[in-house]
Amino acid sequence: MAAFDVATLHHWSVSVSASAVSDIVYVLHRRGLSRKQAAEKVPLLLELFNVIDVSRADCEAAAASGMADFEDALIAAAAYRHGMDLIVTRDQKGFMGSPVKSMSPAEFVKSFKPVNVDYEAVEL
Repeated sequence: MAAFDVATLHHWSVSVSASAVSDIVYVLHRRGLSRKQAAEKVPLLLELFNVIDVSRADCEAAAASGMADFEDALIAAAAYRHGMDLIVTRDQKGFMGSPVKSMSPAEFVKSFKPVNVDYEAVEL
């Protein structure tokens, strides 16, 4: 959450892939919300994040990328096509070979948080 906050403080656009929206709804359900309650969170997600589409060209690029995980390769290909500057992920190993630089949320916060802002470390 601190990474999102830092991006917001800088007025940077934050995007997720369309598949991430379904992943978020799934995680919300697994964490105790009913399926209906989890689905009802989608409009809020859409207020917070831009959603980038995945195209046939992204699928082709992902398949040809040589990246180990196809889902990560697909996200990287879509991020590249949409001109994203950075992928913030807890799975940096999955993005080795990505055409878009990646960093962990902790690295992102450390690199970009304003000097006058402090965050406590929270174990997720």
